[in-house]
Amino acid sequence: MPLSKQIFKSIKILLCVLSWGWAITAAQAQESLFIATVQRVTLEPRGGQFCPDLCEGKERINSDGRNQVCVSNDGGCDHTEYVVNKVLLGEIPLGAHKFDTRIGEWGGTHFPVSNQPILVHMKPGSIEWVPIVLKDGRKRAKVKAFRYGILEDGTNLRALAYDDEDGVALDTLVERLSEKNDNHLLRSQSASCRRS
Repeated sequence: MPLSKQIFKSIKILLCVLSWGWAITAAQAQESLFIATVQRVTLEPRGGQFCPDLCEGKERINSDGRNQVCVSNDGGCDHTEYVVNKVLLGEIPLGAHKFDTRIGEWGGTHFPVSNQPILVHMKPGSIEWVPIVLKDGRKRAKVKAFRYGILEDGTNLRALAYDDEDGVALDTLVERLSEKNDNHLLRSQSASCRRS
């Protein structure tokens, strides 16, 4: 393989790792939707004790004498501790969890630096959250703030806010998700009955 293709392939792999950039635990490896509160956010500089530089020690000389270069645009590490208070979808356990990620090129944290409750949608390769606010005496998730908000079964969380300008009451959200799950179970049970 020519050297330029090897370098391009190495840079491409590194950029893919950086863009994905975050580790999730086995409990978080499946899709889940839950209410959580952030307890602590710690930012670490790249190259520090708890955030190794991705390129450190990666420079080396190839067999043809040319230097191999590692390029990284990450801004350090983000360690977030949060508590799962209620699970709406998935198998994530209640209680304390950690989320460790690299800070991307544009900076910022992945979770809010606030202890207010949030609705978190997590699935392999993706995590997003929206605030939960108190409106008219009811807790409402601002689901239209989800950037993607599509569940693996095709449910568009943003569309569940049809009774409000940007949010849906949590009890209504639970009810709508339950209805969709019940309908999905009925369809799968009738499909398995037809196959028998």
